[in-house]
Amino acid sequence: METTISDSWRSLPLEKYDGSSGPDGHLNAYLTHVTLLTEEDAALCRLFPTSLKGLALSWFIKPSPSSINSFEELASLFTVQFATNRPYQLTSLVLANIRQEKKESLRSFMDRFNKIAIEIKKPEPGCCNEDFKGVDRDQDDLMVISVEINNCIIKKTLVDQGSSADILYWKAFKQIGILEEEVKHYDEPLVGFSGERVTTKGFIDLYTCFGYNQDISKTIKIRYIVVNANTSYNILLGRPSINA
Repeated sequence: METTISDSWRSLPLEKYDGSSGPDGHLNAYLTHVTLLTEEDAALCRLFPTSLKGLALSWFIKPSPSSINSFEELASLFTVQFATNRPYQLTSLVLANIRQEKKESLRSFMDRFNKIAIEIKKPEPGCCNEDFKGVDRDQDDLMVISVEINNCIIKKTLVDQGSSADILYWKAFKQIGILEEEVKHYDEPLVGFSGERVTTKGFIDLYTCFGYNQDISKTIKIRYIVVNANTSYNILLGRPSINA
């Protein structure tokens, strides 16, 4: 693989990689700097060892130069070789195990939850059709808490900051001992992100308590849209209640 490279590459601010950390960041940094000078495949391959040192450089010089046919192949071999040095990535399983402490306020819990969620590559809060059809696997990383309504503890309460409505599902409504006649007429159906319209049974204002400890608990009146849908959750709390 032959090419002519100008000496201007020597002024590139390439930090040398020694193989002790994840390869992805170095590969991205290398391409960001070098492609300002050249995008020629052969040049990318020839310049790459100048960004290595220590064990990483020793690894590079082991293969025969003729055994690498493209920079894409070189990058793939490099990534595989040092993949075990990637930093541990948090996943949605971590969020699933976060629980509100008995003496922890809802705001403190949400702040702690959100700080961890930011570190996860795929946080996907959002109100979509799957909220009404059932549990979507991609929605499992949302926050689930318990609240108290009408002296009943309602578990499986989903907190979704992407939802523009607070939803009380019909099966939960029937279990908290409130007369159906108290549900008021609601004309506007809910609309998911893909445009599907979900018919509602009405709305109802209910005082909802957050927190187990009386000293730090908070009770607010929430206007719930009542929906008859097949879901594993009992309540979906959106922006109206979160920002109350």
